[in-house]
Amino acid sequence: MMAPGDSSSASIPEGGLRAFVFPGQGAQAVGMADWVLTTGSRARRVFDRGREVLGFDIEKICREGPE
Repeated sequence: MMAPGDSSSASIPEGGLRAFVFPGQGAQAVGMADWVLTTGSRARRVFDRGREVLGFDIEKICREGPE
């Protein structure tokens, strides 16, 4: 991870960097990622990869809640 302002030889993927950031401090809500999941194939790939790595469906939890 680079420090802010560090322009060393870090490799940036084609198309630039992407981050999906959701606020904390109790502001999360079931369904808050629906818009990003329905509008972008990159977001879809991130959630699909998350399912592979974590071994459970993180998208389902985001859409329906943990119960």
